Amino acid sequence: MDARKAALTVTFTAMGVALRLLKHAVAGALQFVNTPLFATFVAAYVGGSVVGGLTGLLTFFVSDAVLGLGPWTLVNSALALLIGSAWGRIDLRGSTAAEVFALSFLTSFAYDVASSFALYVIFFSDPRVALLYALLGLFVPVAGGYLLGVGPITEFTTAALTTLVASKLARQALPARERQHGARH
Repeated sequence: MDARKAALTVTFTAMGVALRLLKHAVAGALQFVNTPLFATFVAAYVGGSVVGGLTGLLTFFVSDAVLGLGPWTLVNSALALLIGSAWGRIDLRGSTAAEVFALSFLTSFAYDVASSFALYVIFFSDPRVALLYALLGLFVPVAGGYLLGVGPITEFTTAALTTLVASKLARQALPARERQHGARH
């Protein structure tokens, strides 16, 4: 790994950990945005597969070391590693905000289902039952019953935040790409 990728990994990991700890300090365990996954998406968008994968792995692991380690740490860290690596292989330059939002939302949804399924399958002998609980868990009331659909809310806010930052980064990178393109011709 070169120094640029190491610096990006450390920077995005620190951002993801800090945002997750801030969210927990303000709202407790109530889930409404997945800040480690947001950091993973942006790291992969900026730095590629290795940076995205390592950021996902480290952000979940380090923040869980502060908030409380458990079997979910291994599941969440491994899934974020895979997602960050996959996102880093997708060339999103030239993508519309709607495309980045859709990819972020669907990836967050898949992560949510996969992480819940991986933990529920331990308790249920039938994987179909574990999958059903993983899907239903995204929509049942939480926080004393006043918050419905916490899964889609989390996916939406994570995707919106990712889209906002990615589009800002793309706009800032565009003049640099144009200068590089003009210098070659």
